[in-house]
Amino acid sequence: MSKATVIAELDGVTPGTVFVEANARINWGYKQIEGDILVADNGSQVVVAVRVDDSRLAKQACDGTLSVQPEYSQIRDGVIIVRKVWLTGDGGNAWADGQPRDELSPFCRYWQPRLLLASMGPANIIVPTGSRLPGNEICRLDLSGDIDSDNSSILVNKIRAAAGKTIDLQIHSDGGDNNGGWNIHNALAAHDRFVVANVAGNALSAAVLPLLAADSRTAQHDAQLMVHSPYITSLNSSAFKAGDLRRVARDLDNCVRRMAALIAARTNNDLDIVTEWIEAETRLNAAQALSTGFIHSILYDQAPRVPVARRARFAPINGPFTTARSST
Repeated sequence: MSKATVIAELDGVTPGTVFVEANARINWGYKQIEGDILVADNGSQVVVAVRVDDSRLAKQACDGTLSVQPEYSQIRDGVIIVRKVWLTGDGGNAWADGQPRDELSPFCRYWQPRLLLASMGPANIIVPTGSRLPGNEICRLDLSGDIDSDNSSILVNKIRAAAGKTIDLQIHSDGGDNNGGWNIHNALAAHDRFVVANVAGNALSAAVLPLLAADSRTAQHDAQLMVHSPYITSLNSSAFKAGDLRRVARDLDNCVRRMAALIAARTNNDLDIVTEWIEAETRLNAAQALSTGFIHSILYDQAPRVPVARRARFAPINGPFTTARSST
């Protein structure tokens, strides 16, 4: 037993307006502790939770003498960024991994599954240092289906109408028109507030471009990404000269260079390697996308499945499961 979870309620805070800075620190006295800072809510009540791996803190959690005090900055219109949390021995709401669920306070039992889901879902948005500030509201947009001139224009207009808001873009697209993908990317890149993008299914071909415009990029565990060289389906003419073909080839080469430059800059990979990925039509699963820098984290869409008979009493979310059957 070494991991402790400490939670504190935030009074007067609107759900969906609390964010965590990427370099937010966990302090225990003069010592900095390694761990995770999470935010969870149930639609009305909001809490900040800290998970740390320390045997002494875990003992204090079991003894009920551990508490957490968040230190945050209010930007405007209720938007809050958690920049630091302090762990103290004053007493509060905490538990340790492996602690029997019946020994937890009702407050801790209530928040256990919600904090687990907060660590797996997009509600806990991490704000990278130096990125755009969160907006005063969250605007959720979808990029689904094939990208063409019509639906890309509609999405661009929605992005522009979301000025002052954090954008949460869900992507499930097999790509399509390259210019349409760039138009969506440019609109997101020019947005005045924080942009979150999550690959909810596929982000193939031109659909990768909007993903790379986001400050925080995530993907579901079963998502797939793909980059390849753009192509044309026709020359809109039945008669053409060699010079026409060379011009088209130069345009396609320029598209590859433009895409490679963006991917290299946003994923921190070598330009030559990225160019090879594009020319080879490279497909990436979520783990590969994470290791190559296309995304920052992988999301899981559900908590671990627990049999209904065990869920209520015998299976603490944060600890070992015990059987519901009687010993014979």
